Amino acid sequence: MDTEVKNINEEGYDWTEQVAPHPIKEGSRSWHLYDILSSLGGKATLTEIWRMAPASDLDPKPKNKQQLRDWIGQSGTSKGYTVKIKKDHYRIATLEEYETVIQKNKASVRKYRAKRNRQAARAAARAMPVVQKEITLEPPVQDDLLREKAKESALRQRAWTEAKKEAKEELAVEHKDVSSPSSVPLPTPNTPFVNQYLGSLIGTSVAIVLFYLVTKLLG
Repeated sequence: MDTEVKNINEEGYDWTEQVAPHPIKEGSRSWHLYDILSSLGGKATLTEIWRMAPASDLDPKPKNKQQLRDWIGQSGTSKGYTVKIKKDHYRIATLEEYETVIQKNKASVRKYRAKRNRQAARAAARAMPVVQKEITLEPPVQDDLLREKAKESALRQRAWTEAKKEAKEELAVEHKDVSSPSSVPLPTPNTPFVNQYLGSLIGTSVAIVLFYLVTKLLG
């Protein structure tokens, strides 16, 4: 939208030119500051704008000139609606100046987004090897540890079982040696002791029989 603002300043300068469009968001700070500057002829000092602020719909009102100065810079100059001529002197920007600022702001936004995307891509690239390592390395390593622990547990169990078996066998052998009569060694029939024992036994038996026969004959 083409807008014309006629400004007659203190020096009698008549300024009529295509200017920046009115801010789209009605009721915004940019909207009210633009209206104040337009009502002052499109060009004014900070003091003139400050004097107009109480009568405007600007809400909240600026607390002091410094705050008003900051608002003009943030909501007017940085968005292309106003131009700072010199210290505390402002005017509504021309259409060309407005478009230049808009393009500059768009370029800054694109640059910022591109930088943010590059940072995100670098962060993702740095995180990828870690994630890949966790996926490809950690589960096998963990499985190997589990298998190794299971193997050690099985070996310990086998050793314990064999030790208990050996202990039981040794205990059984010792018990048999102490309590079983069959474990006491007996002389074999062919030993001299057995021969003497049998001979003595036979001799005694023969003597008894002879004594019995003699007694019967004499009686």
